[in-house]
Amino acid sequence: MINMFIWPIILSSVLLFIGLLLKFKQSSEVDVMTPFECGFDPNHNLRAPFSMRFFLVSLAFLIFDVEIALILPLPIMMFKGSFMMMFIFSFVMILLLIGAIYE
Repeated sequence: MINMFIWPIILSSVLLFIGLLLKFKQSSEVDVMTPFECGFDPNHNLRAPFSMRFFLVSLAFLIFDVEIALILPLPIMMFKGSFMMMFIFSFVMILLLIGAIYE
């Protein structure tokens, strides 16, 4: 019973010690110490212009992604023979078609 507690402590201590031995020396250069995120340089102007086209494409993707998540269970529900489900499925498909044509 005591081995269940001793072995994990020994193993974690050994792994911690190996990690301390193998860690890399940190560089003191400014470029290395600054964060790098998505190719943006944080040392310059943070108020960079944003492409409205990119925003509209991402918004359209989000809308169609949510609609597809709503469509997935509908064909299974249609097999129950409900007229209402058939109507809802047809209505959602027509809305998607109109949205795709408008886009």
